[in-house]
Amino acid sequence: MKDITETSRGQWTSASSAQADRNCPGRHNAQKGIPETPSSDSDFGTLIHKALEKGDPAGLTADQESIYLSVLEIEKKLCVKFFGPEVEGLTPNPVKEKRFWSNWADPAFKHSGQVDRAHRKGTKALIVDIKSLAGEVAESPSNLQLRDLACLFDMNNTALLEIGVAIIQPLVTHSPEICVYTRGDLMKARTEMYARVEASNKPNAPRIAGPVQCKFCRSKSACKEYSAYVGSLLPVPKSFVDVPVASWTPEQRQSFCDNFDIAQKWLNAAWEAMVAGAEKDGGFVPGYQLKDNPQRGTIINLQKVFDRASELGIPLADFLEKSTIGNGNLKELLRSFAKLKGKALDMAADKVIGDDEKLSAPSRSLKKA
Repeated sequence: MKDITETSRGQWTSASSAQADRNCPGRHNAQKGIPETPSSDSDFGTLIHKALEKGDPAGLTADQESIYLSVLEIEKKLCVKFFGPEVEGLTPNPVKEKRFWSNWADPAFKHSGQVDRAHRKGTKALIVDIKSLAGEVAESPSNLQLRDLACLFDMNNTALLEIGVAIIQPLVTHSPEICVYTRGDLMKARTEMYARVEASNKPNAPRIAGPVQCKFCRSKSACKEYSAYVGSLLPVPKSFVDVPVASWTPEQRQSFCDNFDIAQKWLNAAWEAMVAGAEKDGGFVPGYQLKDNPQRGTIINLQKVFDRASELGIPLADFLEKSTIGNGNLKELLRSFAKLKGKALDMAADKVIGDDEKLSAPSRSLKKA
């Protein structure tokens, strides 16, 4: 096993996977040795977390800085709400981006969780988990990750009588709920956490597929339970494919919509596997071969391109008509040259754009009520 450090969870279970590990005890061992794949979403959030840790938004984009400022504003409100009106703003020297480890007597396994921010005043502590995007997150009372973080923080601190936990997710709400754990709550949660971690470390822990535990599991491409699960969600020929969509029953329509995302992800993963196989073996998929897609380029130096285009008789007005600048890039310019940020930046961008913004055609998407 990988060496444990204060900042890395290594090959052990962690609070961030608590809900998924409870749903599928076998996923933890199945993922060992499979590296995590970074995403643009995680990079976006990591930069905001680092800025909050430093207390300095330098280097963030305008959109990231807006989230950064909102997090601080919401965090201050939560501290006043939890610790009382006598607290003005944030507590001094809060815990920032620190990993806490279990201190069980049993050395057979470990468990950890990284706290984004934590404040303590007397016998009370408040833990906040920061989400920079707008994806679905369980509310604080039902969030197993936050429950674990409360336990781990309690195990590494003394004389705490209450621990509050909350999710700060500015793109969803500016008034998050605080869930409070008392001593009795924490003792019960610690026992359940231990049982779950023990189950995840058993060599033959069962694999149980489902939407939560499979979503980010790195071993699902080789998991027979996942394949069977997704296969059960795909349309059954006699009830779907053989019947025109317009003739589907309400139950069939609901079933299709309930399972579309999961089936689509499986189809995408299967297609990626076909591409990967074809890259190694030209005959991997009979009748198919890899072909290069046309490359799309982005002009880096617009001024130089215009200078050369103008030599061929293209007027500036016509050139600008074919050139575009996004709302985000405009905010970057305003922030750099006008020294604006936050709400002042948003207002200035709206004023500069005025009525000269071309919006895409209105669209609607079908979402679960």
